[in-house]
Amino acid sequence: MMEEKVIKRSPKKIIWNTLFGLFFLLPLSYLYSYSEKGSKLHAISLLLILLVLFCAGVVIYQTYRLLSSDKEYLKCTAEGFYYKPNPKKPSHFYAWADVEEFSFSRIGGKYRNSYRIEVYFKNKENVKSQSLLALLKRRCFPFHPSADLIIPIILLDVDFPERVYETMKYYEREWRIEQNRQARKEAKQASKSKSSKPS
Repeated sequence: MMEEKVIKRSPKKIIWNTLFGLFFLLPLSYLYSYSEKGSKLHAISLLLILLVLFCAGVVIYQTYRLLSSDKEYLKCTAEGFYYKPNPKKPSHFYAWADVEEFSFSRIGGKYRNSYRIEVYFKNKENVKSQSLLALLKRRCFPFHPSADLIIPIILLDVDFPERVYETMKYYEREWRIEQNRQARKEAKQASKSKSSKPS
């Protein structure tokens, strides 16, 4: 029996990502402190600071939720995988038997790249929970073939994003090998019982 592989969110990456986002408050505070009172620049910088402070509050709250909740994000098993996009909600199970294919993709950005796994299912009606990215892509580009489930690889406790895909691929391949082994065994037993019957 294969052991389960759990991929968790990384508290260290979550904290660093939050600090990196809050770092952008410094230029606005500098702009506000050196602008003349009563000027348009002063009023605009004040509004921008209030907006950014609101966004920073949301980011800090989300960071607290991530750090205080269960860190499990993805769990691969011999039968399928569990995906938990929301740390406060239970994970969803997807069986390897329902997966048609899945792929790893890298999206190049101006400052850094983003990575994700796109999953396609055999029966679209059996998809328990489509990701927000998949739903938005299907709504915005109805004629473009979109994945049934998009798993973003971000802030995870892995050295390289490709490792997540390689882990899923390994478990899916082992499941297929086991299915082929069982099919050969059943076919062998069926042929034995057929040959043992009196003619």
